[in-house]
Amino acid sequence: MARQLFKALSVYNPETGKTLKLAQIDYLRHTFFSWTGIKFRLKPGQKIEFALSLFASPVSYFYSIDTHYAQDKLTKLMYKKHYRQRQISYFNSIKINLDTALSLSKRFDLNLGLETLFNIKNGRGDLYSDYHSDEYQGEYVNSGQKTSSTLKSIKAKIGCTVKLMD
Repeated sequence: MARQLFKALSVYNPETGKTLKLAQIDYLRHTFFSWTGIKFRLKPGQKIEFALSLFASPVSYFYSIDTHYAQDKLTKLMYKKHYRQRQISYFNSIKINLDTALSLSKRFDLNLGLETLFNIKNGRGDLYSDYHSDEYQGEYVNSGQKTSSTLKSIKAKIGCTVKLMD
């Protein structure tokens, strides 16, 4: 889950000589993946082991709420406008892990790794909003817009293994 809050910013407009305060944006995202894959291991010596894992996601689910804070033109009151995206994708994500385990003693291993996650095609879905033509709808209404999401990430991992039993 990722959550980002962008603070209100002020922007100077040189044409009018006025400073405008921009509204805030609050973004909440949930992503769920199911994985299936294969792992290859290579142990060239007693103290070191390498592993390569390749995974594909048969089903992934993406959900986000994008909240925009705006000001009503007539009443000058602040309100929240919500946009909701929901996407279900099939076989669109790949995950690759490269791992190394270094045996430092009989009971202790040092683990290092890299993981990359990316889409081979973008997820697709629909955009829903509780406001349409600047009027509150009371429920989410399909805006008629298609949505798309993409994901690319790289993680570095470091860890240890403590062996309690042989």
